[in-house]
Amino acid sequence: MVLDQAAMIELATTLSDEVGIRATAKETAKGGLIAGIACAMGGLVAGPPGLAVGGAVGGGIAYGLARDKFKPLSKVRNGIN
Repeated sequence: MVLDQAAMIELATTLSDEVGIRATAKETAKGGLIAGIACAMGGLVAGPPGLAVGGAVGGGIAYGLARDKFKPLSKVRNGIN
């Protein structure tokens, strides 16, 4: 099955028109950036074990900052509060 790029962009635009989906995408991107930076810093400081520790610490920080700010896509799509 070949996916048309224009159709995918149209779908993404339509989905992003919903405020809940926009908030979910924005907060998820911020959390991923935080976790990724912490993982990279851990790797630079402590090598391979630092990657694991940095990723865990960064994930915990991202969770703490994003808690109660957005809902998962499954709940946004189904309109569940």
